[in-house]
Amino acid sequence: MKPGTATGNVAFSIDYQAADGTEGDTVYFTTDGSKLFLGDDSDLIEDLLTTTTLIDSTTSSGRSESETLKQTRF
Repeated sequence: MKPGTATGNVAFSIDYQAADGTEGDTVYFTTDGSKLFLGDDSDLIEDLLTTTTLIDSTTSSGRSESETLKQTRF
């Protein structure tokens, strides 16, 4: 995303070809009502897990950082 690009819903179209080479109709929307949204995440922390120490205070002895990651399914 270039600086100054507006965030919001993105219009799109998809042209495709079936496995047998037949051209499909151009698609302009999803079948489930979902949308593509362009967001600006330039101010987010990218490497959070490498710059933090994880602490699990829910156990009396605490869990190791690697075990905490397992518990959170990361």
